[in-house]
Amino acid sequence: MKKLIVFLGVLFVSLFMNIGLVKGAAGDFTNSVLADVLLKMDNMWKDNLVKPDFEGNVEVVKSVMAEQTASVTELETPDKDKDVKVHWVKPSDATPGDLTDQCTIGGAELESDATTYALSYAKTVGFSITEEVFRTNLLSQADVIAKGFMLRMKNLDEFIATTLVSKIEAFKGVNALTTGKGNVVSTETYIDPADWDANLFAYLIRAGIMNKFSNPYILSGQNLFDQNFNALKELMNANGKGDWAKFQAMRKYFDLFNIDTVNTPDLKTYVINRGAIAMAFKSRFKGQGVIDYTSGADQKRFSIPSRNLPGVVYDVRYNNSCTSNDIKHNWSFDIRFGVFNNPTGLTTRTGILSFTNGTAP
Repeated sequence: MKKLIVFLGVLFVSLFMNIGLVKGAAGDFTNSVLADVLLKMDNMWKDNLVKPDFEGNVEVVKSVMAEQTASVTELETPDKDKDVKVHWVKPSDATPGDLTDQCTIGGAELESDATTYALSYAKTVGFSITEEVFRTNLLSQADVIAKGFMLRMKNLDEFIATTLVSKIEAFKGVNALTTGKGNVVSTETYIDPADWDANLFAYLIRAGIMNKFSNPYILSGQNLFDQNFNALKELMNANGKGDWAKFQAMRKYFDLFNIDTVNTPDLKTYVINRGAIAMAFKSRFKGQGVIDYTSGADQKRFSIPSRNLPGVVYDVRYNNSCTSNDIKHNWSFDIRFGVFNNPTGLTTRTGILSFTNGTAP
């Protein structure tokens, strides 16, 4: 009997350490536990059956990141959670002079326009679990924690996406092209629904030229999505090559979840100059393991990378408590970020044009 009791005790301790967070009295979230959770997250992300549960609708963020040319420096200021420096490419003009001296070569030094910004957004989202519910549950705590991490990061990823669309809308400038298919009203250009086809690209390219865009791309919701799909599938038809060639004339990104949703009921398409937008993110604990904050706060803190948005890192705060004979584990995920418009353009030429599918009011 004594051997049986000892065996059961060892089995219980082993099971607890494998499925729990804790190798200690009150639930200790350690680096080894974090490593186990991260491994389970990686496995979930690689599993094509469960990965869709954690994939965020964030194409707009990926698109802007792909077209971002500005670099970001995290400043170590007294308010280090907020301040970043964005290094924009600064255009430089020079007036030609008379050629009188063949020995003089060069001119004013080209430089980047570095601007310090305070990050506008600081958001958090979290979840909690209790140990008691797992006594008869086939899932381990580590499995549920990994799933919770993935879901909460997805929540933040998608918040960033909707925020970015709102900022793009706020940054839009005045369209200098007043002829053609568009009807310009203030910072909005309205295009008749019948004109949203392959032939529209000639007008959009001309809009980019007249607004002095050096390298424009298209960011759209539903507009042009069906036409683009059909043009690709009809490429091999006798007369299909022409439409596909027109669609290939500009880089295009589609986000079917955020652009039209944020701008409801309008269906929007943006023409954006490459480098007109910069996104900056800041993490306090990036590159560090689990850090103990036992003085006053009694928390553990660490960082974890987004699965949907490469380069984005979330700060995580953890604590636990024992109430009514049960241990509760709590996590909060934090993000600090900002979205900025290149300041080197003119007041009305922001590098962003907005086009609405519909007639002008």
